[in-house]
Amino acid sequence: MHGLFTRLSRRRGAVTAAVLLVSIAASAHAQVEGPRSIDIRTLKVDAPITAVTVYQGRAAITRTTTVSLEQGAHALHFVGLPASIRPETLQARSTPGATLTNVEYLEQPVAADTGSPAMVALDAEIQSLRIVIERLAEDRSLTASQARLLDQIGTRVSSDATRDLGNERLDLGALQSQLEFVHRERTRLVEADRALADRQREVERSLKALEARRAAMGRGGSVERCAEVTLAVPQSAEVTVSLTYLVTNAGWVPAYSVRAATDRSAVSIEFDASLLQQSGEDWNDVALTISTAQPTLRADPPTLTPLLIGVIPPPPPPSPTRSAVSSERLAAAPAPGGAAHDSMAFAKNAAELEAWSGGAAVVDGGTAVSFELPRRISVPSNADRRTRTRVATIAPKATFVHTAVPLLTDAVYLRSRLINESPYQLIPGPAQVFMGSEYVGTAPMGLVAPGGECIVDFGIDRSIRAVRTLVSKITSETGVFSKSRETTRRYRIVIENGSGRPIGLEVLDRRPVSQDERITVTTEGLTRPLSTDPEYLRDEAPMGILRWDLSVPATSTGANAMTVEWTTKVSAPRDLRISEFAD
Repeated sequence: MHGLFTRLSRRRGAVTAAVLLVSIAASAHAQVEGPRSIDIRTLKVDAPITAVTVYQGRAAITRTTTVSLEQGAHALHFVGLPASIRPETLQARSTPGATLTNVEYLEQPVAADTGSPAMVALDAEIQSLRIVIERLAEDRSLTASQARLLDQIGTRVSSDATRDLGNERLDLGALQSQLEFVHRERTRLVEADRALADRQREVERSLKALEARRAAMGRGGSVERCAEVTLAVPQSAEVTVSLTYLVTNAGWVPAYSVRAATDRSAVSIEFDASLLQQSGEDWNDVALTISTAQPTLRADPPTLTPLLIGVIPPPPPPSPTRSAVSSERLAAAPAPGGAAHDSMAFAKNAAELEAWSGGAAVVDGGTAVSFELPRRISVPSNADRRTRTRVATIAPKATFVHTAVPLLTDAVYLRSRLINESPYQLIPGPAQVFMGSEYVGTAPMGLVAPGGECIVDFGIDRSIRAVRTLVSKITSETGVFSKSRETTRRYRIVIENGSGRPIGLEVLDRRPVSQDERITVTTEGLTRPLSTDPEYLRDEAPMGILRWDLSVPATSTGANAMTVEWTTKVSAPRDLRISEFAD
């Protein structure tokens, strides 16, 4: 019975005396005459979180405890479970020396003031910020009252000055002093209110973050959530018991940093996991496994129902009391239900792991891949902050090539074709791209299996330019009886390589493509041959895309710049109006 997994029981089931007596008798070699009543001793255990497997949107939590138990039956209570728990996923296992007979989920209402110390401290901090906001609102209200009083004073000063205008009682010096006072005080009050408003917004942002964190912790001490694990112990022993369950409000997403050496000798991919968990319990110093599995989906495929087509009978003639109604019902596939049985991955023994700073161990789970981190990690339950940790640093095989589209821009872009020679499967996520220490920008990382390829762009290489010009454009008419109009365009691309090294350059342009048999398009006079790449010839060449794969020497500057020229001819009947396009 070692390592037995049991399913959730919604209510506490009775452990039969026969099962317990047989287990105890087998160990003690004692004769049992018949079943008798067995007392089950309840013990509340301290079981910290020791391991976590994080999925995308879920996490499997493992709590472990070691207790000394006397001979008999024991119900261990794993208390302090979070509100985000999925009770139906409870599983338990024990070491030899005990037989696990039952696992149940229990909820018990408790007084509201018996929350955890973390919750109590958080509630006190939230209350303190609310008081600060109230006092700031009072200060702003007082400032507004002072501003209204000052407006009244200003109105009175203006009224008195208007009344005494042209009268010897008008004291210009006093009037100026009063106006300066009103202006000075109004400026002071505006600045004071602005400072109070900024402070209020700052405190409100902090309060919102704390309230979100508090909500993620559940309803505090109003409900105590507990897992009861029942064990039969044939003889006194020290027993280690682990409890595993799924929680929501937790997950991870990949994050990458792709760095190329300035001399383009190598590329490294830093594969990180960005963790965010709001499960309501902190993961302190745990063994962490990151998995690509999705344990909340059904294990079986959905059922496809038949699509039946019949003849709809004509509606009956209308009557004054009832109108004809026709309806059609669509058979719907059953809604997904139940969570897939979850195959948990537990951390390996520390002696079998790599150094603390090494890459994660890759565990192939068939349809999913798991990464076991070589170090323990702490991830707080936080509503607004992610924790980023390194999964692996990968050194792919890199081939650099430059790409130019001079029809659209003179800039030449550097890109790299990367081959993933590591055992790590890269899943889609954002990548920060660097050339040496210079930040280039962001790029999407696709799904790249071990041995797979991906393209990463490193931005503009400012030491290289490709400039396209229209050399000539001639329109002429041909034919005697059937007149045709022919337009000949000659193009030139000038490539300058100031990088100091030879480069491979992919140059892209286009030619017109006829969509009418009366329009003839030809391309001729190419000074350099087009690419012979099979994918290009199959997918892009028929669409009128021109591509040259060139090797540009390091000396291609100034008068030695490399050039590419070609001519296109478009011919159509003179009276046929054809669409225009940019040269």
